[in-house]
Amino acid sequence: MKTENNGLSIELTYEGENAFSVTVNYWKSEKAVVKAHIEFIESNKMVATGRYRYLEGNFLTGHFGTYTVYRADENGIELLVQYQHLFPRSQATNPDRNRGWEVWSKT
Repeated sequence: MKTENNGLSIELTYEGENAFSVTVNYWKSEKAVVKAHIEFIESNKMVATGRYRYLEGNFLTGHFGTYTVYRADENGIELLVQYQHLFPRSQATNPDRNRGWEVWSKT
């Protein structure tokens, strides 16, 4: 199921200081869209945290969770993203038990 996410767009928009808004397309068959706001820790600018919420998607609208984002390299080409899905806590179609990780790559 996670392979449906390969090649879908992720947009990070700089909001100032250490903050970014994030729009992520997930689950090609569901046409799900996530919006998030993340902020990098000022002391090292290597780790960011924030909340995400599904705005679109057949069975996902209204679901939410948290992101922890790590700069995976000094060039800023890849970000390692850990997610923790908070609501709902269990779902029959959830293959990763509400948590996992993914790599966002700049193209």
